[in-house]
Amino acid sequence: TRAKNGFPWGGDESTLWRIRQPRDIARMVLLDTWIRNCDRYRSEPNRRVNRDNVFLAWETKPERGLVLKAIDHTHAFTCGRELTPRNSHLDEIRDTTVFGRFPEFQSFLDSERVRASTARLEQMDGQQANRFLARVPAEWQIAEPVREAWSRFIVERAAFVAANLTSWLWP
Repeated sequence: TRAKNGFPWGGDESTLWRIRQPRDIARMVLLDTWIRNCDRYRSEPNRRVNRDNVFLAWETKPERGLVLKAIDHTHAFTCGRELTPRNSHLDEIRDTTVFGRFPEFQSFLDSERVRASTARLEQMDGQQANRFLARVPAEWQIAEPVREAWSRFIVERAAFVAANLTSWLWP
């Protein structure tokens, strides 16, 4: 997934100012929080910092800026554990932990960008979730009860995060 014309983010805010679409930072925080991706950045109390999973790639010409790429989703939904029907329990869906919000991202998060992203997330429905899950390789051998729970999690978590992310970011 790592392009020849890119590099992992080293943690400096000045590099972030070169991102061509700064709204992508809000989108990444939204994505990580929605799918509970604990492998990039997890707020306290169990702080996790993995800047290598924030990849920056140059546009076709470096002067056009950088593109933010959220890579490595191995810990999405389960924090690296096995997928089970338990993943759709209410405490998993209603987790208020904000994931992916590095302190250096704060200058790039504004309510307008976050609201635009959450408005799009509000549109997630069961049909769309099932289309995503239909693309999961058969080799993963996801049992039907797990697939149903995963779909339910995707939809219900989307609604919960969309309704609350702004207040979590700016209490």
